[in-house]
Amino acid sequence: MDRDDDGLKPSAAEMPDRSFLEFGSRRGRLLMATAILASGMGFLDGTVVNVALPRIQEDLGGGLATMQWVLDSYL
Repeated sequence: MDRDDDGLKPSAAEMPDRSFLEFGSRRGRLLMATAILASGMGFLDGTVVNVALPRIQEDLGGGLATMQWVLDSYL
């Protein structure tokens, strides 16, 4: 890289930003697919535990506060 007149490298503000990710590349598509799958798994986990909550309440006993703690600890 060329040096300035004072012998120092250009500052980060003077250099072009090359840290972006091109979503048309293989790496960009892989990142997008991973993010979408992870988001879907989080949604699915929340749905499954909400569907199972009445059965969990029957097995454990307890009221609304207990079920809130069970849900919070699972998620």
